[in-house]
Amino acid sequence: DRGNMGRVTNKGWEFSVAYRNTAAQGKLNYSVWGNFSTNKSNVEEYGSQPLVRHENPNINSQSILYSGVGHPWYSYYIYRTDGIFRSQEEIDRYVSKNAETGEVTQVQPDAKVGDLKFVDTNGDGVITDDDRVLTGCYTPKQTYSFGGSFDWKGFDFSFMFQGVAGNYIYNGTKQMAMNGRADMGNLISDVYDTWDFNPSGSKYPRLGLVDDNNGNYVKFSDVFLEKGDYLRLKNIQIGYTLPQRISKKVGMSNLRFYVTATNLFTFSEFKEYDPESNDGDGSAYPVMKYFGGGVSLKF
Repeated sequence: DRGNMGRVTNKGWEFSVAYRNTAAQGKLNYSVWGNFSTNKSNVEEYGSQPLVRHENPNINSQSILYSGVGHPWYSYYIYRTDGIFRSQEEIDRYVSKNAETGEVTQVQPDAKVGDLKFVDTNGDGVITDDDRVLTGCYTPKQTYSFGGSFDWKGFDFSFMFQGVAGNYIYNGTKQMAMNGRADMGNLISDVYDTWDFNPSGSKYPRLGLVDDNNGNYVKFSDVFLEKGDYLRLKNIQIGYTLPQRISKKVGMSNLRFYVTATNLFTFSEFKEYDPESNDGDGSAYPVMKYFGGGVSLKF
């Protein structure tokens, strides 16, 4: 059975501006424009369910996006980490004290030097699925676009940028490609920033090519949660329209030649795959670059 059983609010602002003018005694026409919008999503209630699971997008057929009360719709349900164990002493010091009995136990007794230190968010002294928390949002908090155009003595030029900010991408491609599943496949260059190659200051834990009992590359954690902000040059076009005295000689009222390109440049901290194709594991077909040209005819 299906029915309406929750309430989600989305609040935000949208701004738009445009300006047109002429210069050089009317020979130069130009315009600029821009749009900017914000969105704040929040799950107000969702019946008796503490969490709702979203099937897509997923990572290696495993769900990673959930929604829960007090958090944005489409949040990541992952483990939090507190760095990497750099010594056995750090592992031994990571303990939990039972409030009733006073017993002190190690939180990750089977961890090895180089493993991730997972945060015991519920405070029960062990790391389990119950320690996962909602953090980061799949959808952008801000979206924007801007562009401009001008024409002068038959030449014309136009461009458009677009971008988003405030969203996160779970880099499942990187997590799997660092061979945490011990499948002996090809490795990506990020392995040089693992504990194996840089024990004192690596960003990523030990590779675990033989074993990964700690779940460094199996558990979904904030280590692989990255900012999805990007700015993209979506379209650019340059053209030239022949003077009418010339186009009329070939039996046309207007003859314009142009070249165009789409998705030419993308500026983003996220480098693994196209941030606009945020599907979780990079399996979606990326947005293509396009270069072309043409002729516009009017008889």
